[in-house]
Amino acid sequence: INFKNYCPSVDIFICTLNETADLLSTTISACKNINYPNKKVYVLDDGRREEIKELTEMLDCNYITRENNIGFKAGNINHALKQTNSEIVVIFDADHVPASTFLKETVYNFVDENVALVQTPQHFCNPDAFQKNLELPDFLANEQDMFYRIIEPSLNEFDSVFCGGTNILIRRKHLESVGNFPETTITEDSLLGLEFHSKGYKIIYYNKPVS
Repeated sequence: INFKNYCPSVDIFICTLNETADLLSTTISACKNINYPNKKVYVLDDGRREEIKELTEMLDCNYITRENNIGFKAGNINHALKQTNSEIVVIFDADHVPASTFLKETVYNFVDENVALVQTPQHFCNPDAFQKNLELPDFLANEQDMFYRIIEPSLNEFDSVFCGGTNILIRRKHLESVGNFPETTITEDSLLGLEFHSKGYKIIYYNKPVS
């Protein structure tokens, strides 16, 4: 496959329950601004809010909601999967803002047909609870840094990467082969990663903050 011409279809899912329209507008705008021609952006609103639907209309993206919250985030994503059909699915939590290069830097990994998921780091602009409460944001590392800067890169060397639930790309057909996101646990992301590993699929860690 010519990497330069590799351009699988991508659906970007922004998962939300009660985040504000102001916060979501930043995330939606950033997703629409990703420099990639074959993509669609969807807001998955498990809060069933009219103002969020109006926001998606104003920003010219797609809106999906449902009548209940069965399965929580996993159920929300699985519901949207039934209404979409892209080759690759990207998932962002409502407060993660991707760089415009997000897809061009990561999607090429799916040239390998055995790759089921690409995980990128979670990187935070705001201080976590420890940094904030101790008033030491310049001296304490964010509590996620150990995992995303040390543990995940190490796991990548042993083909054992964990799925972190956001800032991820997933091959739809491999996701379908394991029954989509598991709805039996609140840690659906970790279990999905284990399901992929158990099937012999590969998870790649892209060790650079791109959101």
